[in-house]
Amino acid sequence: MPPPPSLTPLTILVNEKKHVLQPGSYDPMQSLAMFLRTNLNLTGPKIGCGEGGCGACTCLLTTPGSPPIPINSCLKLLGACQNCHVLTTEGLGSSSSTFHQIQTAIADGNGSQCGFCTPGWVMTMASFLVENPEAGSSDVGRLEEYFDGNICRCTGYRPILEAFKNVISSKKFTKNETPKGCTGSCTTCKADCADAKGHCGGDIEDLCCANTPPPPPTNPKNNPPQLSPTFYNPTTLEQTYSILDLHQSKSQSHKIQVVSGHTGSGVSKYYNGTAPKNRVLENPITISIASVQELQAITTTNNITTIGSNVTLTSLITFLSTSPSPVHVAASRHISLVANTQVRAAGTWAGNLCMAAKYGDFPSDVYLTLTALNATVAVRTLQGQVLANVPVQHFCQNQQMQENTSILLSASFSSIPFPTSSPNSTTIARRFKVTQRARNAHAHVNCFIVAEIDNSSNVVMNSRVVFGGVTNTISLAPKTADSLVNTSLNEVSLSHTLQTFEKELLNDLGGINSNPELLVSQQFLLSTAKNCLYKFFLYANEQNLPTDLIGASDESIPRAVSSGLQSFGVDVDTLPVTAPVPKLSARLQASGEAKYAQDHNVPATKGLGLHGALVFAAKCNVRFSSINWQTLNPSDHPDVVGYVDDTDMGLLKKGQNLLTPGEPLFLQPGRLISHVGVVLGMVVANTEEAARAAAAEVAINYDQGSVKTAKPSCFTLADAIKYDSKYSPAELPDSIMPSMEKGDVPIDDALKFSERRVKGVVSTGSQKHFYFETQSAVAELAEGGGVFIRSSTQNVNAVQTTVARILGIANHKVVVRQKRAGGGYGGKISRCLTTACAAAVGAKKFGVPVKCANDRIGDMAIVGGREPMIIEYDVGFSNTGALNAVKFKINVDGGGVLDASVDSLQMALFWSDSAYNTPNFSATTALYKTNTSINTSCRAPGVAQSCFVYEEVLTRIGRELNMKAHIVQKMNLYKENDASPNGDTLHEVRITSCWDKLWAEAEVDTKLADVDAFNKSNRLRKRGVAISPVKYGVSGAGYKQMLQMSVYADDGSIRISHSGTEIGQGIDTKVAQVVAMKLGVDLDNIEFGESGSDLQPNTTCTGGSATSEVCCSAAIDACDKLLALLAPYEGEGDFSSKVKVADGDNVCLQIIGWSAPASDLKFQYYVWVATCVVVELDLLLGETSVLSADIQYDCGNQLNAFVDIGQIEGAFIMGLGYWMTERVTVDNEDGKLLTNGTWEYKPPMALDIPIQMNVRLLTDSPNNLEGNVLRSKATGEPPLIASSACYFALRDAIVSGYRDFGEDDEQAWTLSVPATVDARGDALQGLYKGSSFYKLM
Repeated sequence: MPPPPSLTPLTILVNEKKHVLQPGSYDPMQSLAMFLRTNLNLTGPKIGCGEGGCGACTCLLTTPGSPPIPINSCLKLLGACQNCHVLTTEGLGSSSSTFHQIQTAIADGNGSQCGFCTPGWVMTMASFLVENPEAGSSDVGRLEEYFDGNICRCTGYRPILEAFKNVISSKKFTKNETPKGCTGSCTTCKADCADAKGHCGGDIEDLCCANTPPPPPTNPKNNPPQLSPTFYNPTTLEQTYSILDLHQSKSQSHKIQVVSGHTGSGVSKYYNGTAPKNRVLENPITISIASVQELQAITTTNNITTIGSNVTLTSLITFLSTSPSPVHVAASRHISLVANTQVRAAGTWAGNLCMAAKYGDFPSDVYLTLTALNATVAVRTLQGQVLANVPVQHFCQNQQMQENTSILLSASFSSIPFPTSSPNSTTIARRFKVTQRARNAHAHVNCFIVAEIDNSSNVVMNSRVVFGGVTNTISLAPKTADSLVNTSLNEVSLSHTLQTFEKELLNDLGGINSNPELLVSQQFLLSTAKNCLYKFFLYANEQNLPTDLIGASDESIPRAVSSGLQSFGVDVDTLPVTAPVPKLSARLQASGEAKYAQDHNVPATKGLGLHGALVFAAKCNVRFSSINWQTLNPSDHPDVVGYVDDTDMGLLKKGQNLLTPGEPLFLQPGRLISHVGVVLGMVVANTEEAARAAAAEVAINYDQGSVKTAKPSCFTLADAIKYDSKYSPAELPDSIMPSMEKGDVPIDDALKFSERRVKGVVSTGSQKHFYFETQSAVAELAEGGGVFIRSSTQNVNAVQTTVARILGIANHKVVVRQKRAGGGYGGKISRCLTTACAAAVGAKKFGVPVKCANDRIGDMAIVGGREPMIIEYDVGFSNTGALNAVKFKINVDGGGVLDASVDSLQMALFWSDSAYNTPNFSATTALYKTNTSINTSCRAPGVAQSCFVYEEVLTRIGRELNMKAHIVQKMNLYKENDASPNGDTLHEVRITSCWDKLWAEAEVDTKLADVDAFNKSNRLRKRGVAISPVKYGVSGAGYKQMLQMSVYADDGSIRISHSGTEIGQGIDTKVAQVVAMKLGVDLDNIEFGESGSDLQPNTTCTGGSATSEVCCSAAIDACDKLLALLAPYEGEGDFSSKVKVADGDNVCLQIIGWSAPASDLKFQYYVWVATCVVVELDLLLGETSVLSADIQYDCGNQLNAFVDIGQIEGAFIMGLGYWMTERVTVDNEDGKLLTNGTWEYKPPMALDIPIQMNVRLLTDSPNNLEGNVLRSKATGEPPLIASSACYFALRDAIVSGYRDFGEDDEQAWTLSVPATVDARGDALQGLYKGSSFYKLM
């Protein structure tokens, strides 16, 4: 073979602008997202997870000869974008031109809160419209399903979906408004076409090169395109072979990776042994075959279909779904559940299969499906031989085959997966996938069953049964399949098949999966697999089933299109306050122009700006010995510049290595590592990617001998209680209040003399904040030895003071600025300090700007979350259900180092009486130390857990008395002038009003009757209903907020900066509404600047739901001061005329507003909420569907109907995640977080929300109590408490299942929190063991 040719430049079009990258000037292995963000300074594509799991980085990619597809640009290799056109949200529209209708739809429809995810939603919607240019109202269901790859943590999804459904339903999206790009062939268009201004015109289908043939290969077969010495971009199969032969001849086959979509890189890091710092392991030589057309073909000859290895999952689904074969159609349904829209569009079936071959425990739905299809594959060996008809299982499970395979070429299968079949037969196929949430989740158990049934005898002639998850790899179950043959799939054969499967599983298939990182129980795996078989039998007998089993065979619960109602009043006397005003910055968020800390780049020129990546401990309960970062191989890490750790603190003279009491910035050698995630230092490099790669490879030395002397590791709160691992009094603040009581009788006496008594223990799990913008900061030196910092923070003041302490300089030398943060939820009150301080130390050491932004894996490892709690209760009550005495012992997991868990403990205590009045009440607390990440405030910290336990108590009372829970709840609700255990006398008690209005407007009586009727009519699907009342105390006392208002005399426009942090809660918009109302100006006349430590010193953090109101109070103060100054000019005309004249009189038009409320009350006012939730449950697979959620909310006179309802919906869905899908699990062997990314951690997505979600604000109910701001109430946290109704409705459904089968329901009451799909399965085990369960009649 001749020597390699000269390297090929990379040509890429981005938003119609051509970029030609010369070899050596870029890294072809760089992700497209990083290139767009760092090289082109585009801030639309965000990086929320870096693994294709959140959708924030979505772009449209058009390759030559192919239509545009949505991709996760964080996974796409830059080198694989040769001659491609990339469209980002900036290419759709902007404030400098015209916003695109997609952008205005989501912005004006209240679909953008923090906004970090919004550009990704915009581009996914653009993709849907490109694929469906004639979409209308009948397509809204497909539209909802299309967004299975986009997460939003703020909005609760409903407004996003409604906004986009309105676009297609109203047919407003016309072809001349569609995203356009270059419409000609890239090989023939003129050189200046890409630089031309404006759009080329054309239809929606005409994105760049979408309908044009690919360019002919520009290189002969022996000179394949080569972008770098190690990156090839062949365009033909022959070129691909030549590259493979070149390197395999040098015995380098193990160094070659063949990629197409490269989507597997988002997942492989969870299987390659690099935990807990999961990272992608790339081979030295990369061959991107994305442009090899020969491998993209799908052909059918003599009933045999062959699919090339470059066929994407989406293309395969499209082909299979139109096949006349029921097996193919079932296969299309199953593959459509692989990952998400973006991954399926770019990823190939072959890539997925190769993952399964490389990592045997990878739960591949493609491997399962191809095994069910009895597929074979064709491969090219290292010797250049093409082997056809290799059974797919042999390919995946034979190590010798894998080692001798050069490239996977194709797969082949027939319409019927049996060697012979009869024309007088019917083939049926069912597939199942049991996952943590509805979409974008890997399988816990997956299953594919095919049977050929003789039409005349109704006897099974052939069968094929495949399982995944229940064993440690995809397993064909031949004995189980054989047990179906020659049977008529009746009840007798059902029993025999279930027994055969269990025996085969235990004896022939290696037993039940016992992987300790599996996160689910073996009993769940076994029962779920058996229930898949049961569902197959139900389907086969569908025509003869009794009515109460109709629908039980469904592969999943049918889901209707979601919708919602929003009801509120508007006070015309205070407009625009109370009006539904969209967020002022929402359009900028949609267009990608709104910038976050993570969007601020350091100079890209080497030596002028650096990136830091934190190095954290991978072990715990051992002593840290040392790190020698210089052992990193320079050839592997050429961009690494240096390292920062505690030794650099000595260079800072007066600097202190202390973030918070007990927590150093960088742990010193010799100190005990309290938990995995303790920060040890920071690698500094020229690029973000280089810094992160090096940080993951730094060798950390531990003092292994210290393990013997350490206390027992406590990875759970239960462990800590067992070993009495508490925080000592010396570690706790003097102000802590450990208990709260009410009543004239000692609590134990009150309990003793109660008519009835019940005791119990409730355990609640943790929850990750999952803010979309990870902890991020940029630090640069300022003149005079100071430092300027941009931080993604809720606490500008704390960042300033902590950085000053770390650096040993005065506070006035530190300037911290913040415009907005991509979510917070309490996680950026103190946990933001690490990245800000590390960046500042790095900037001081290296003398250039340093950016430190965590990746998702590191962020979740370093930052804890909501505190797990174990709460013991002892309750006395009457025979009618009236409470007499309640005693709580609240045990709190503070994590490895004490942070805000004290505050969470206090909130758990002070809110623990919930919405119920008890004559005698006692609550005590204890704070425990575990070897887990530092827990901290998380939306409604502590309150969610303690109020949940009160609901548990009342449902238990209902069970004891055989009464409906809602009857017990209502009789015990607070009333006017009742006394709370916290010392407050309650006024304006509106819980009964909320309850009654909810009951009437949500038609709760009808819901209860409908649920009962449904349960009587459905044996294996059950519904549950629950009501959750909430009392949530709010106080602005202790807050200090400042506002600066600059009024410009020339035109009367106003610029405002305040001390609150915009984290999605609409604080800027509410302040603007207040200012507009007070001054009589238009909202367009008001602009907002950054918050800053130099602008608003000595202020408090943003949190606790009250910041918006306190900032609005500061705005009122500023307006009142300004109006006083303008009073002499009252006759001068409108506002702009007044300020112009006042300026002429030398009146200062910059005003400072201030608000620092004080109160003797524990809470200045209370928010009252009543919520009703209806849930449906599949008893067999544990799948749930939240059918409806009705929320009646006392918001006083809301400040902004859009923003406040958005907060209510978003908090409710975040709570739904806490109760239903978001499990946090730590390895009990070494303390590493097992749920540390989007692969295992599952916030709710669009198809998890209530199908009907109605929010009604209580009208004619102004807040007249102390501390009110324009008679409003807060909305940020109380709705999360109300969402516990989802859990109780689910458990109600489980209890109904037990009772309807005549079984003892005790196991139903063991349902854990969160009630994940496996937890539901575990709670249903008693039902599965009943003798009357597995029936067909």
